Amino acid sequence: MRQAIATVSMGLGLMLFPPQIIMAQQLPLNPVKPTEINSVWGEDAQIWGTSGEAGDKWSLIRAISYSLRYLDTPKAAFLT
Repeated sequence: MRQAIATVSMGLGLMLFPPQIIMAQQLPLNPVKPTEINSVWGEDAQIWGTSGEAGDKWSLIRAISYSLRYLDTPKAAFLT
């Protein structure tokens, strides 16, 4: 009975709202200038450091390494 109700409601939903209407519309890509990318996304003073101060780049690499090692353990497999 539940399967019949689900089938009927799915059929009605597809008849009233075809998948073409439900699907997200594709947005056009906007060109980005290379200078905008460098100034906004590529520079993180805490990671890369500033003039005169060392950054935390190696701390980030070490943390990623620890995470990848943990994911390779049997204990990590049981969390999913």
